[in-house]
Amino acid sequence: MKAALMTLAILLPLAASRNLMGGRQDIQVGISDPRVHFAADTINDFLHDKNPNDNQLHEAITVIEASSQVVAGTMYYFKIKMSCKPNNQICSIKVWERVWMKPTLQTEKVECNDEKLLGGDDHDYKPHGEQLLGGEEPENLNDGLVQEALKSVTRRANLASNSMYRLIPSGKGTVTKQVVNGIIFRFSDIEMKVSNCRKSDQKYTIEECHLNTNQDANMEKVNAVVFWDRNNFEVQKFEFSV
Repeated sequence: MKAALMTLAILLPLAASRNLMGGRQDIQVGISDPRVHFAADTINDFLHDKNPNDNQLHEAITVIEASSQVVAGTMYYFKIKMSCKPNNQICSIKVWERVWMKPTLQTEKVECNDEKLLGGDDHDYKPHGEQLLGGEEPENLNDGLVQEALKSVTRRANLASNSMYRLIPSGKGTVTKQVVNGIIFRFSDIEMKVSNCRKSDQKYTIEECHLNTNQDANMEKVNAVVFWDRNNFEVQKFEFSV
């Protein structure tokens, strides 16, 4: 009986945490928080890129909204009032924290609007450009986690290909990301070209192979869906494009 109760005590918190995974939680942070500071630096660069003649130093005035979401690490959603002349800017930004990676912080999806155009006080501002849980959004093909998912697609492509040489991605194609209880990556028209490595030669990994420079080298395009459950990448759908 004691063993059964102990097992139940262990399983219940695990079940509860699994149910909460992926849910957005409001959090309280200030401008001194290192993740907010990182976000503010990114927004400052974004505003300068938007207006090359702008030589102001844009600083965080206050954090209007903040929430977090457990995904592959933690995704932070910030809405920050930034100093700017003639009008302050209200900026939405996502910061993805993955402590096992270097750098540990990565920013995504910056959007800013003039405070005067939005109107009202801080509590009246509406979120701009934020991705709802479960929504599908474009992702950078060079993102570290996307590249790991793409390795699974590459392995599947080589199993399905009749080429004597290994196929490797050329860097062309698109991918979207959808946060669920894990992450779903949808790859479209991923260009795979033959490399200089024969399939029969096991001395080299895919990462060590290079694209064949022959312009007439075979090329395939791939569509695939990959699910990541924080432990493994599972190719759920795969096909060569027509």
